[in-house]
Amino acid sequence: MQREQIIEALEEQMVRNGSDRKGLKAVLETYETKQLIRFYEKRIVQPTPQKKQEPTAKHQPPEIMGDQGLEDLAWVHLSRVRINGKMPANNTANRKIVFSWLHPGEQPTVKWFLRVLAEQPGLADQIIWETILSPDQRKQAEAAALAQDRTAFAELCRRYSLSECAANFNVWRSTNSISGLAPATPEEQAKFEEERIEAHNAELLRVAETNPDQLRARVRQESEARQQAAQQERAEHQFQAAQQRDASRGFQVLPDTWNGQKLDAGFIKNCSVEVQKFLTQKFGSAQLTARLQGRG
Repeated sequence: MQREQIIEALEEQMVRNGSDRKGLKAVLETYETKQLIRFYEKRIVQPTPQKKQEPTAKHQPPEIMGDQGLEDLAWVHLSRVRINGKMPANNTANRKIVFSWLHPGEQPTVKWFLRVLAEQPGLADQIIWETILSPDQRKQAEAAALAQDRTAFAELCRRYSLSECAANFNVWRSTNSISGLAPATPEEQAKFEEERIEAHNAELLRVAETNPDQLRARVRQESEARQQAAQQERAEHQFQAAQQRDASRGFQVLPDTWNGQKLDAGFIKNCSVEVQKFLTQKFGSAQLTARLQGRG
């Protein structure tokens, strides 16, 4: 069957189905022969069984050309139109907007699309356009995106002590989540700490060159913070040692009340020395310390 015969057969069938004959043949002639053959086989050679007509859902736009398949093919051609190095983005919103430009009797051909935009350039602002990239430009864009993702992932690994392994990176890039990622290895943790120290020292040198007074204040603050951290660490070691020691002595569990009063941090702080000694002897110092610190 020749191409012209296929077009005539499709035209007659679509007119019988309610399509407007005006401009219909011109639309069909814009399609490739392979597309016409598939359309012919689907609509004429093997027609689909007639289904009971159901109300069209409100969110579904009506068929523009009387046939959804033909409308789909028309949009394929329109979405490939190149104007000033750009093409319409192939999405539902663009498709709906472009078809809304049709007037009665018009068909959504490429020629129609170009004419409408030439006559009303402002319509182009209603739809989203995508820049057409050459193969080299596409490779450069992909390489830039990959480099940007690697930088962002490296920062996350250092912030949350995660491994920079390829498996972690691929999972994060596909899910945009750090959930379930493998932790950093001891070697990576040592590298992260070394980098942190180097960055910190470089920052101190920069401050020393630009603002010596600020450097002195910063060094003093960091010294105080280190002393406070050291004190907290010593207190924690002492607490853990007391817990281990008291566990071996079999002290009773510290109750919630004592002589009708709530045995909380306030009670421990304000009770007499004799009561504190008694509580320590009966329940151990670790449980009293934990209660003072809100741990138990």
